[in-house]
Amino acid sequence: MRWVEMITVRLAASTDCAEAQRLFSDIRKNIDADEDKRVHVVIYRGSMLESDWAIHLHHDTVGCPSGRTWLGITLADEIRRIALVDHSIWIEET
Repeated sequence: MRWVEMITVRLAASTDCAEAQRLFSDIRKNIDADEDKRVHVVIYRGSMLESDWAIHLHHDTVGCPSGRTWLGITLADEIRRIALVDHSIWIEET
């Protein structure tokens, strides 16, 4: 089953965009360094607003997801320090 865990981010008005870019860059480096490739991670930046970001964790598993993953929860909690976060799971419709 293919599904995606989405972490949608809207930076707080007081958040320095450079700080956010460093955070997302660190996330990307740490995930890329992880040898466990069971999840494909894509980070997006909003085209209209500099303060909008999204992290998509793409999964392909045998069964339905049982909930949010440890990776997703950890990333959402870290980002919550500087932004509003929506963390959801979407299952591919076949």
